[in-house]
Amino acid sequence: MPVLESDHRRIDYLDEGSGPTVLLIHSASSSNRQWRALIDRLAPRYRVLAINLFGYGQTTPWPDGQPQTIHDHAELVFALMDELPGMVHLVGHSLGGVVAMEVARLRTDRVASLALYEPNPFHLLQHHGDPSGFQCMVEMMDEVEGLYRQGRPEQAARHFIVFWSSEASWNALPEERRARFAATIEASVHEGRALQNNTSQLGDYAGLRLPCLLMYARDTLPALYAVQQVLVQACPHWQVQSLDEGGHMAPLTRADQVNAQLEAFLEARQFPQLS
Repeated sequence: MPVLESDHRRIDYLDEGSGPTVLLIHSASSSNRQWRALIDRLAPRYRVLAINLFGYGQTTPWPDGQPQTIHDHAELVFALMDELPGMVHLVGHSLGGVVAMEVARLRTDRVASLALYEPNPFHLLQHHGDPSGFQCMVEMMDEVEGLYRQGRPEQAARHFIVFWSSEASWNALPEERRARFAATIEASVHEGRALQNNTSQLGDYAGLRLPCLLMYARDTLPALYAVQQVLVQACPHWQVQSLDEGGHMAPLTRADQVNAQLEAFLEARQFPQLS
């Protein structure tokens, strides 16, 4: 994978295909590998880049003990975008969706469109929707960080994965996948706190006037469903696509279904008559 050196940081990314530029931003406790099927689908017609955020792949880890913000992640994307010509279509999942929204609102002159699967700005639930959803997310992060600080990274990773999917999903993972999640759980701790302390306002997101697709599953976690409904209510100008089932991890577990919707959205941006 190419590696960009920027401000004493390494940023690694995938870069395949040619055509209009699409930049993919992964979810927490994942990496740019989560986009492999989408990259293969889009690369014949698009230049597709998939960034690794702090602590994934060869991207520089976030320094432990230093507070992390969503803007810090956005700066990684800015650095990569500054190497690219023209407008960029952003695609983000969960944490990656929040980072994509931050990039879009601060670089409106460079972002052509925004496609999001269950972005997770759960800080909004403190003042919009059900505050208990915010508390649920904070309690999960408290448990994960506590286990990590106790030197129990695999138990921390297990708690994180079970929260987002199921105990059966964790039990089904091969040992090497469990070890991989444990190795990146520190990054997930920082990411969770960055989401918790996000300072972007609902009006900042509602003010995004570029083409935007918001996707979510109706059987997702209650807190995540509440976040999506806050965004739907505040952003009636966004295109919304809901899945009957699939949950928060549908971009991985139901990649064909999700990727078909993402591809159709991008195609409509290139050929507006298809909208």
